[in-house]
Amino acid sequence: MLKKAEYDNKDPHMCLLEYRATPIDSNLPSPAKLLFNRDINSLLPKFNIADRVSPIVEHLSYRQAKQKNYFDLRTKELCKLLVKGENVRVQKENKTCEPGKIVDLSNKPRTYVVKLENGSVLERNRKYLIRDSKTKKPPPVTITNTPDSRPKRSIQYPKKCNEFVSYRN
Repeated sequence: MLKKAEYDNKDPHMCLLEYRATPIDSNLPSPAKLLFNRDINSLLPKFNIADRVSPIVEHLSYRQAKQKNYFDLRTKELCKLLVKGENVRVQKENKTCEPGKIVDLSNKPRTYVVKLENGSVLERNRKYLIRDSKTKKPPPVTITNTPDSRPKRSIQYPKKCNEFVSYRN
């Protein structure tokens, strides 16, 4: 819409005004009417519809509940809450993880104060904290040299290939 306004050499603010004056849905008024409780002056034609505040609020809450339902289909609960002194890995902006330790719980929901190994103190949401598995050591793996079940044939390359330097085994 803004690109079209620039292409047509029109005022982008007028485009935004028209966008905000456009009704959201057939049952819902425009965002400007919801905000100011009146229609704003725009170039769009207006139809006088009696104010139906309660059905509008009900319809908005229905749409929000529907959006929440679809959002919650793909979400999952994070495992147990973290406790003070627990080792964690903190996910950074570039998707790398750094080891740290939980120092305190923040007063914000699901937020923890974490001290990294370099000494810096961060406040991170539970979403970006991963329990560190340093405390859980995997059992040692023993590797036994077992012969192959089938013998392999020896590979002989053609003699003409001997003229060139090859890095084959």
